[in-house]
Amino acid sequence: MPPPEQPRRTLVLSTGLSPQVVTETVWSLAIRSDPAWTPDQIVLITTREGARRARESLLDAGAAQLRSLGRAYDREDLATLDARTRVEIIADADQPGFEDLDSDAAHRAAADRTMAIIRDLTAEAGHQIHASIAGGRKSQGALLALSMSLFASPGDRLSHVIVDDAFANHADFFYPPPMPVKLTGRDGAILDTGDADVRLADIPFPRLRARLPDEIFQAAHFAEAILGAQRSLDPPSLSIRPAAGEASINGRALVLTPAYFAWLAALAWDQRHGGGGLPRNRLDGALVDRWRPPGAPLPAVLDAQQVEEWTSRLNKLVSRSHAGLFDVKLVASAGRRPNTLYRLNVAPENINWRES
Repeated sequence: MPPPEQPRRTLVLSTGLSPQVVTETVWSLAIRSDPAWTPDQIVLITTREGARRARESLLDAGAAQLRSLGRAYDREDLATLDARTRVEIIADADQPGFEDLDSDAAHRAAADRTMAIIRDLTAEAGHQIHASIAGGRKSQGALLALSMSLFASPGDRLSHVIVDDAFANHADFFYPPPMPVKLTGRDGAILDTGDADVRLADIPFPRLRARLPDEIFQAAHFAEAILGAQRSLDPPSLSIRPAAGEASINGRALVLTPAYFAWLAALAWDQRHGGGGLPRNRLDGALVDRWRPPGAPLPAVLDAQQVEEWTSRLNKLVSRSHAGLFDVKLVASAGRRPNTLYRLNVAPENINWRES
């Protein structure tokens, strides 16, 4: 029987002025780790200057440290990684490539581009992503980690490569070679690469993908995605404007018929004022009628089937229109018939009643 096909693997790194983090991470994953994790492709998220340095040190024929790493360890799969490395330069509509993340516009562009890259890579089922926050400015690493938290699947990983001070950012140190060599340190001391300590630190992180509403996967901007994710995690809140017949859950509007709005308003009023719920049987019609537009009044005692139908349809409407934001029934029932009571699955303090 042939071995099972290995899922596609992508290594994503935020990089800046020290491209060494790329080869140090590849060495840690593919050479030092047991079992080894070898990427099929690499994606670098960087500035224009970071891209220039990465090409000069890692990819161009003159240095080609990725190719050098593969050949040093007799690993053809690593020696050809340079041809499977994509450099993504942070840019926006007004700036084709930022030299540094030293402005609000640059940080917004970095956030949006990082989110889009991770979202697109994680869209492929079974595609394994390993993201490294070792390079670039601290904000780049934070954006990459947050994007992973939004979109990563259970098999995806996040890490940071740690290199001891003597070798960190050394211009001539890209990975520990199999045969140690001597280097001159920044203070003039002679260094032996056999003493280099290069370690990969795995970073646990929460994976929110399964709890996010669909709209997050179409968000154009990072800030928009974060706001939507936060809403989906916040305790449910209900806003009611009886005079306008308007209601919203966690900031998203509910479009309701007058009857459904009146039933929702009656339940919200009861909940806000310490009621124990509204009965299915022999419900006082005036409790609902006061929140309906002027017209024919409801019966003095409402039919139990009518109340049950309002409840069922209101719950179905919310489950369709607010999937991901409200994943439990809006209206809960308690007790057995004929003593069933209905109440909202929203804490009283999270009901915002607006008179105007």
